[in-house]
Amino acid sequence: MDESRFRSTAESITSNYRQSNVTAKLLQQLSINNETQAVALKKEFDNLLYQYKELQTKIQFMPNVIDKNYEDVAEVEQVYYGTDFKQSSDISANDWAILKLNHPLGRKYGHVGWKSIPTSTLTHNQKAFFFVGYSRDFPNDRYQKYFSARPGWTASYEAGCSIVSEESGLLLHDCATAKGSSGGPIIGVINGNPYIVALNNAEYKDSRTGQDIINFAVKMDFLDKLTDRK
Repeated sequence: MDESRFRSTAESITSNYRQSNVTAKLLQQLSINNETQAVALKKEFDNLLYQYKELQTKIQFMPNVIDKNYEDVAEVEQVYYGTDFKQSSDISANDWAILKLNHPLGRKYGHVGWKSIPTSTLTHNQKAFFFVGYSRDFPNDRYQKYFSARPGWTASYEAGCSIVSEESGLLLHDCATAKGSSGGPIIGVINGNPYIVALNNAEYKDSRTGQDIINFAVKMDFLDKLTDRK
């Protein structure tokens, strides 16, 4: 066995697992010279890499997670997306994904529909929308006493936010967002019923202060095109 090549490969693989107890044990063994131990170690790495790949490809959906608790789960069978960001990491109006589940959870728990609303109508109705998302800043210090799970495991809600304009095919809005809230719906009540009118996808901050300046959202007309809705 080429020990130097093995050591390099092992260290490369473990760079993805530095938080795991298994990795800590394996890293301690990297200094070994015994051939039998080295082969056994490589098998452990292969198994760890297999588990990592499984995690990379397995996606689950849990509806209405509250404090890390949920009553149901579905596996994602197929993913459709507007962009994979391989060409550019810039904010994109095609930053959306649709997941096909192996169980129709919407029939059991209900679902929220969508409406593609002209930007002029959205901007005319100020403070008329609300936003829901699993932000990493909720629950904050004020509400953490009511939850046992860390932030990001309970959805936060904000009412009275606005869509203020459109630029380069993206909607600009002032709903409070944070990491983890991407993909969260901006919802409007139309004729007494809630509809998703946009999807939060990015925020722009002041590079010096870190202060939020404006947020971006994806328009819902992409779904009209995919479903041939007129």
